[in-house]
Amino acid sequence: MKKIAVIVAAGAGSRMGSSVPKQFLLLAGKPVLLHTLSVFQEALDDLEVILVLPNDFLYRGEEIIRQSRYPQNVKAIAGGETRFHSVQKGLNLVE
Repeated sequence: MKKIAVIVAAGAGSRMGSSVPKQFLLLAGKPVLLHTLSVFQEALDDLEVILVLPNDFLYRGEEIIRQSRYPQNVKAIAGGETRFHSVQKGLNLVE
């Protein structure tokens, strides 16, 4: 059975008061997003991940994906106008 996780990380993180969304801020020297990917990839090494990111930070997200354990198993896409639309875009990639 195919295992797929849709991680919706397309928010602006405006409540953090930073110009950078919180998923890209450093925690213990690594972006929060890399910590998140690592937990999923360590749990299931054959997991496919669909990562929904803010359009303006898609390139930065792809850099983080390259640092992950199984970058070949991660697809990044730009999120939508709302969280609903971001989730919908992620789910549309599930085969």
